[in-house]
Amino acid sequence: MKTSRLVTVVAAFIIAGTQADAQFRRGLPAGPTEIYLFPVIPPALLLPSGSFDVEVKNLSTAPARLLSRLDDVMTSQMSDNDPRLEAAEGNAQMHVVATLTEWTHTRRHGKRFVPEVKLVGTQTVTDGDGNTKPEPVYDYGRSKPNVVDNGTVTVRVTVRRGSEVLADETAHVAYHSDRLEDEGPPSVTEIEDALADRAAQKAAGFLTPSREPVKVLLARSEKVDRLNQLAVNGWWGEWRTALLARPPHRDAKRDAYRLYNLGVALEAMAYEATTAEDTFRLLQEAAGVVQQAMTARKDEKAFTESLTRISNNSLGYTRLRTMLSSMTMR
Repeated sequence: MKTSRLVTVVAAFIIAGTQADAQFRRGLPAGPTEIYLFPVIPPALLLPSGSFDVEVKNLSTAPARLLSRLDDVMTSQMSDNDPRLEAAEGNAQMHVVATLTEWTHTRRHGKRFVPEVKLVGTQTVTDGDGNTKPEPVYDYGRSKPNVVDNGTVTVRVTVRRGSEVLADETAHVAYHSDRLEDEGPPSVTEIEDALADRAAQKAAGFLTPSREPVKVLLARSEKVDRLNQLAVNGWWGEWRTALLARPPHRDAKRDAYRLYNLGVALEAMAYEATTAEDTFRLLQEAAGVVQQAMTARKDEKAFTESLTRISNNSLGYTRLRTMLSSMTMR
């Protein structure tokens, strides 16, 4: 009886969960399909075109070996983010100073409970009538040794052109990792490198347009799910074409999920467009399609999040275009 009750509870949980997000999860246990999009994030201050060099100073407890890594990553990141900038070893038009003002890393060993339903054997039980029968015995998890790492980095970034201060920003980066010992926690060196890289990327993002990953959930409803592999592969144009070729469902609420995925495809294409005109056009199309999905299904949280993301990123691209126009006028 315990076995059947366990199955019943699991089944009831799955059925209850499918009412809200069956269109986004499939399988047993139900699983989502997620992809990453990479919109451009405008900087706090856009540097003028020209050459630059980077100098790293250390006022923290960070290992000395990380200074050159911070320099290299930040220099390459700025060059990659903005083709108007050129890295120089000396006699650069702009001098960028990255000062490490805070560096912490702590490692703690402990134990963490890991849930895991596993059949470990059987036991003999006696019912109310005195009859005996075997019954399965389950192990529902146990505590296992783990390693918890926490770290913080603060970098102050200043940019000078001659005696003129162009920028003065501060980047904060946090790190957290909780890994089981049998999974192989990262080494201290790997954590230090990760902290330095993240700090350099964030600091570069204050001065140049950067790209930050955004995780997006895909609808997995009915036949739409078959096309999601195109998105996983990053074939945005082919994905959009396939979704457009799919006949709309006669039920508008069900077709809303095809429209939602179509909006994500258009949004992804916008972020990879080569001209500002194409980017804004595709973002406008994406917003319109997602709005149609919301009209048919007003209670779907993912639709609202998608439209909000598209709107915010449209504003970001508008802000960046204004910065570039202002810089050109100067």
